[in-house]
Amino acid sequence: LELDDIPRKVISLVEEAHDQVVEIEGLLAASIERIGKNNPLAALENIREFREAMGAIDYRLEDCMHILSGYSKAVADLAANGGQPDVPTEAQEKIEAIIPSPVSEERMEWVKEEVRKLQEKKNESDSRSNESG
Repeated sequence: LELDDIPRKVISLVEEAHDQVVEIEGLLAASIERIGKNNPLAALENIREFREAMGAIDYRLEDCMHILSGYSKAVADLAANGGQPDVPTEAQEKIEAIIPSPVSEERMEWVKEEVRKLQEKKNESDSRSNESG
C-alpha cells in the first residue's frame, strides 16, 4: 500500500464501519420491542449481538485513527523534507477533520503493519465473498 493510497483506504474503512452501524441499528429496536412483549431472553440476544458488532466497529475505527495518525506523521515528514504527497483534496479534507497528533517512528512502523493486516483481512474477505457468490 502506497502512502498516496492510505486516505482512500481509510475512507473505505470508515464507510464500511458506517454501513455496519446502519445494519445493526435494528437490533436495538428489536430488543426494545421484545422487552415490551415480555421476551427478555430474545432481547438479551439482540443486545449481545449489538454489543459484539459495536465492538468490531470500535476496533475498526481505532485502527483508522492509528493509520491516520501515522499517515499524518508521514505527510508532515515529507513536507518538512520538501516532498509533497499526491493526496486527493476530498480525502485530505476528511482526514484533516479527524487526524490525531503525529506519532513516533515506532508507532509509524506499527501503523504500517496494521495497514498490511487490514489489507490481508480485506483480501481474505473478498476471497470468501467470491467463493460463496
